[in-house]
Amino acid sequence: MRKIAVILFALICLGFHAFCTDAEYKLVLVFTTTNAVRVRLPLTDVTGKVRVKEKFSAGFGLPVAPSKTVLGNKHYLEW
Repeated sequence: MRKIAVILFALICLGFHAFCTDAEYKLVLVFTTTNAVRVRLPLTDVTGKVRVKEKFSAGFGLPVAPSKTVLGNKHYLEW
């Protein structure tokens, strides 16, 4: 019985850690140095805080999947 409880606890901890790691990955991170600012933007989620959109002649953009699209001049970031 004790082995089952330990195994169950370990599985719950691993699942919780995986959930937290995913949430941390979606954060926008800003790093500053003496002469530069580095920003990490998570672009893999179409519905996330940072989205890649494709410009259209009508003046608005539609979200695209950046992992499946070659980004060019007609794309921009919405943050």
